[in-house]
Amino acid sequence: HKFQKDALFSEKKTTCLVSGIQGGKTYIGGLWARYKASQFRDPNECGIVTAPTYKVLKQATLPRLLTVFNGLGEWFESESIFRMHSGQPSYVRTMHEPNSIEGIPKCRWIWGDEAGLYKQLAYVNIQGRAAPMEAPIFFTTTPYALNWLYKDLYKPWKNGKMKDAHFVQFRSVDNPYFPK
Repeated sequence: HKFQKDALFSEKKTTCLVSGIQGGKTYIGGLWARYKASQFRDPNECGIVTAPTYKVLKQATLPRLLTVFNGLGEWFESESIFRMHSGQPSYVRTMHEPNSIEGIPKCRWIWGDEAGLYKQLAYVNIQGRAAPMEAPIFFTTTPYALNWLYKDLYKPWKNGKMKDAHFVQFRSVDNPYFPK
């Protein structure tokens, strides 16, 4: 739908797709990750997919990722890595432990699903992984609290002080596939 499309084609450094339940956030997050993964073929570069907890990862984020990445490579469960046919890895991690992405080099893109549940240190570490290669960050989330997402991203963006961010917000019922 139009809100998903707006987020998917954002050219900003950080894009946040924020809506209520069943808005299609994880679906478009997976498509965004596929789109970004297809832009880079160097096996020394990578992507990162994150979720706040193991439960969210196993119930929502990973199934969506594996569906949209189907046919593009192979999933290695024991390493939590999807390796593209080109050799490029996509590291899949939970942010329950915010340092879980430390040491991942040459990151070209990062998708954080249900990012509103992350601790502030997770956001700091995501920025750290993205910075060297100027990797875009795509957050999908339901609004949970007035936390780092609100204070460090939304408020500065809303006040015109964060030009490299883009927020797309909508209600669950704005999804044309959600029952009225």
